[in-house]
Amino acid sequence: MSRRALVLRIVLALLAAIACAIGVVALAHGAVGTARGQRLDQLVMTAARGDTGVMAKIVFPVLNTVTVPVIVVAILLAAVLALAQRRASMIVHIVVLVGGAALSTQLLKHVIVDRTSLADGLDVTPNSYPSGHTTMAAAVAVALTLASPRHVRSLVALLGAAWTAIAGIGTIAGGWHRPSDVLGGLLVVGAWSYLVLAADAVIEIVRHGPGGALTGTSQASARHRPEPEGQDGMPGAAPDGRSPRHAPRTDPARAHPPRPDTSGAGALGIGILGAAAVLGLGIGTLCLTGVPTPLDLDDPGSQTLAYAATVLIIAGAASALLCWLLVVHIPTLSGPPPARRVR
Repeated sequence: MSRRALVLRIVLALLAAIACAIGVVALAHGAVGTARGQRLDQLVMTAARGDTGVMAKIVFPVLNTVTVPVIVVAILLAAVLALAQRRASMIVHIVVLVGGAALSTQLLKHVIVDRTSLADGLDVTPNSYPSGHTTMAAAVAVALTLASPRHVRSLVALLGAAWTAIAGIGTIAGGWHRPSDVLGGLLVVGAWSYLVLAADAVIEIVRHGPGGALTGTSQASARHRPEPEGQDGMPGAAPDGRSPRHAPRTDPARAHPPRPDTSGAGALGIGILGAAAVLGLGIGTLCLTGVPTPLDLDDPGSQTLAYAATVLIIAGAASALLCWLLVVHIPTLSGPPPARRVR
């Protein structure tokens, strides 16, 4: 991958990380620190707890998979996948991502954010923002996506987005968390994910020097390219008669660039997740604006509409998280630096 492409991905990843961090703060202020935000959370929770339909039958079995043993096994699987592809540095990324997200969530929940009931008719509970279950589900989904081989990475991202969204909705239906808690967990993981990717791109630039970066694909091409043939057809002489030492050389990174993640299955995965993100966030927001105000916590129609909007928004947010991860992901993370030519 060229130096320019790496710099672009650094900018995109950092912008996404900053946006997620701002979103965490803004959501804490709007959903936890205002009466309207607390009442909206309560409205959705009331509808979710009373749901006995298809959604409830789907979310609870998935939610039961977000346990410590499953999380540990998934992280170990991601580490094994990284080692199998000779990407040992990816294990550091996974540890930083999962550990940083989990620690941030616990600090926000128990130290930084304070919940005080600001309206009547609300469940009086300790602060639950952001959701630890959603944080861990999303962090594991991201870790497995980053560690997966390129030809299955999009499929892993799709499954990870679905698992994360359904588990997050399940915490609401089970009365464990408020909608804002779930969205807060997704934003925390997003901030750490994109920060890790930005740092990795910086490492790539430093490792490969100012001349650009070579990935494993282009290095292999450079090592196995035959010497130029001379006019007599024998290797070792350039067409103009000069020796290979003095013949002009083509940058192997430009002559044989690695295939980006946006080709083939990668583009399909980005397209599906992007469409799900746009539709989920767009339609969910429109539905949410249709909830009558002032909010009537006992109105079944308002409860149903707000709950449906929340389901769409959470699904859209999880899809957006994994979609942008595929966009800014570096095809070969922290591969070996290019070999020096011996003269």
